[in-house]
Amino acid sequence: MDYAGLFDDPEERKITLFGGSFWKNMAKHIEINPDNPQPRLISTVLDTLRRGGVVCYPTDTMYGIGCDIFNQKAVKRIHQVKSRPKHKPFSFMCSSLKNISEYAHVAMPPID
Repeated sequence: MDYAGLFDDPEERKITLFGGSFWKNMAKHIEINPDNPQPRLISTVLDTLRRGGVVCYPTDTMYGIGCDIFNQKAVKRIHQVKSRPKHKPFSFMCSSLKNISEYAHVAMPPID
């Protein structure tokens, strides 16, 4: 799917929220000022994620698509949006490598 026509200019720092079972018809664009983020808008994003919605957000090169990784319906939506095979895993972000054990099993390889 070509996302180029779906979102506004990334320089405008807009976030697209998709919620509900018919998410394509329920898109909402919001703009969060990175220097002075508005708590009400942050709450809107969090509420969308908590309800199993999908969030599209600008990065330095393109838009990212995110959801609550513990919500299987939301993860399934991203698979559908991206037409991605279910066996192909996604990457995820966490605030620090020290937090990764909360989300994944981490084992150090043996030192020879």
